[in-house]
Amino acid sequence: MQHIGAIAKTLVAHSDEREDHCETHGAYTAKKYMGRIWSKCPVCSADDAKQRADRVVAEQAEAERKRIERMLGAAGIPERFANRKLGSFDAVLAEQRYALDFAERFADEFAQKHSGRCAVFAGMPGTGKTHLACGIALRIMNKYHRTAVFTTVSKMARRIREAKSFSAEETESAVIAAYVMPHLLIVDEVGMQSGTDAEARSLFDVVNERYEACKPTLFLTNLDLPGVRLALGERLFDRMREDGGEVVAFNWDSYRGVA
Repeated sequence: MQHIGAIAKTLVAHSDEREDHCETHGAYTAKKYMGRIWSKCPVCSADDAKQRADRVVAEQAEAERKRIERMLGAAGIPERFANRKLGSFDAVLAEQRYALDFAERFADEFAQKHSGRCAVFAGMPGTGKTHLACGIALRIMNKYHRTAVFTTVSKMARRIREAKSFSAEETESAVIAAYVMPHLLIVDEVGMQSGTDAEARSLFDVVNERYEACKPTLFLTNLDLPGVRLALGERLFDRMREDGGEVVAFNWDSYRGVA
């Protein structure tokens, strides 16, 4: 009798499974959920789940991007650099290849939670600093569904200053929060600012809050290392070096001078 009972249990168990075939992935064991509903190919199901999750992430990133655009207006990637991808950067010299490799590694850190380390691209005009910076932004937005904002020191400081006006539509705190919000902030023209205390405070407030939130900031400048240190100030420069922050030198001739 025990033997017959074991056989009966086996038959019941087997009735909840059957061999099925997926045109893409081949044979698999389907399981009955209820009634005539059977599980689908596990590989296809996993792919579908990943696609749904990716769509949710992409939709959230797009919503975040639009929210940032509403708050910051034109503070986005310059039109001239809107299609400057990392793959189109012309790296011939060893120093250029290093700068490109750094940019790719920096961008790919956004596949997971970024360490928050900052970087400075320093060199003369026309050497490709903005190209690589915007290439990083494009990669993290398109590949990793992260948000990025491109601005200049003077534009950021002006927006914060204007928010202090009684007639302003947004508060100073709201503007600073908008610059802290994106996963990556690119700040151009470091060293071109007027040098006022208000401008220095604006830069410090934004970058320090990003530092505390472990969000990276990428600075672009035509200055040398001592000039960068002076322009950022000792406190910001010290924060920039944490977590492996690096100054990448663009010390080759301008691309604009190449025929």
